[in-house]
Amino acid sequence: MEVMDKTKTGYKKTELGLIPEDWFIYKINQIAQIKTGDKDTQDKLDTGIYPFYVRSDNIERINSHSFDGEAVLTSGDGVGVGKIFHYINGKFDFHQRVYCLHGFKKNIYGYYFYFQFASNFYERVMSMTAKSSVDSVRREMISEMKILFPPTLAEQKAIATALSDVDALIEKLDALITKKQAIKEGAMQKLLKPNPSWKKISILQIAEGKKELFDDGDWIEAEHITTKGVRLIQTGNIGKGSFVEKDNRKYVYEDSFEKLKCKTLKEGDLLICRLAEPAGRACLLPDIGEKKVITSVDVTIFRPREEIANRHFLNQIFSTREWLKKVSEMCGGTTHKRISRGALGRIKIQIPEIDEQKAIAKILSDMDLEIEKLQAKKAKYEKIKEGMMQELLTGKTRLV
Repeated sequence: MEVMDKTKTGYKKTELGLIPEDWFIYKINQIAQIKTGDKDTQDKLDTGIYPFYVRSDNIERINSHSFDGEAVLTSGDGVGVGKIFHYINGKFDFHQRVYCLHGFKKNIYGYYFYFQFASNFYERVMSMTAKSSVDSVRREMISEMKILFPPTLAEQKAIATALSDVDALIEKLDALITKKQAIKEGAMQKLLKPNPSWKKISILQIAEGKKELFDDGDWIEAEHITTKGVRLIQTGNIGKGSFVEKDNRKYVYEDSFEKLKCKTLKEGDLLICRLAEPAGRACLLPDIGEKKVITSVDVTIFRPREEIANRHFLNQIFSTREWLKKVSEMCGGTTHKRISRGALGRIKIQIPEIDEQKAIAKILSDMDLEIEKLQAKKAKYEKIKEGMMQELLTGKTRLV
């Protein structure tokens, strides 16, 4: 299989950009048929051998089928409209608000069509409407959408195969991550289950009742936020047990930092989010490569002394269903559910002696690290796939 770049062949300008001279542009209604299903979610679905496609990533099972063959499916409305796609070649059934694209012309490879359709659908449908969002997709919006095609089935198949190979790697990693997460969940239930020797103690008692060990972040308003300066950690950066870095990072002015007398965070601080969803989730602040770091008022900074409690152990406790349930029951507010720092401090947990805390934390943290490495590997493959799609689906790189 030879890889060619655009310097070795002619390109032409089109409404879809610069494409190889021998590529074609088809409207979907020129190369495929479109239909919808005849079943609603109220229809009884039996547990069966055939997939039933609904308007989400969830796939039910059914004992009958209305279609047998190759098709691409997408949601017509509801959650994820225009973004949920499935490719299938076999027997299946589908919801009445799911569009089934089928009956491809002989010079069209269905799996290649799927990749083109899924990668370009939303942007091109948006170009057909003045709305800022698409709440529902009409049949004509799909039928008028334009797709790029290489001239031969062989090249279409080569592109689809290359992309599906990466998809297969991503799916295997997904399955492995799910398996490892289930194993970790089981380990947490076993290792964090209190026994009679464990001490019952409130969060504030662990902090020895000291504000400097259990305090809120700073009240930062929009006027203080900028694009560089002192790094601001927001509630969105706090995942369940792990720190979540964002592309859109927020900062506050140095003058605001001084004026507000902000509290500087330290690597290893335990940050507890008091704002749903879910309230009570926590993470340990890693080294994020910033000189000064602060956090917002809806985040509690927890710094128990190591002789009393191991922060890695507490981070695991704060990821359990039991802990999150306790926090949820003490949340107030109507539109924005949150727990006060005072109420958070009154919650009691059970902990073993410090050496046992460390041993448990080591086991669970090692499992977290393994999962994080797999997630990083998955993200790498997703980035590779994204780059491949940009090259292969536009003809910038040819597989012949």
